[in-house]
Amino acid sequence: MPWSDAPVAPYKAIEYPTTQSGSPAAAYCTSHGGTVTIEKNPNIPTMEMIYCTTSGSGRMDAWEYMSLATAGTGAMATGSIR
Repeated sequence: MPWSDAPVAPYKAIEYPTTQSGSPAAAYCTSHGGTVTIEKNPNIPTMEMIYCTTSGSGRMDAWEYMSLATAGTGAMATGSIR
């Protein structure tokens, strides 16, 4: 492609959630009847940990909860953890 002097359109930066409350793990937890809690990581103060509490599985890391619930499906499952 030859060099062009045409002006380049400015790009718009992609904005991502800055907290775990907007994460897919939080959405998955609440959509399956869970309660989300967010805590600071004691080892890395700038990092937040997100937990999902459900009546069936208790309290666990929300990303792990989503991973276990969707294991083997390749996609987000709509049922409960097996």
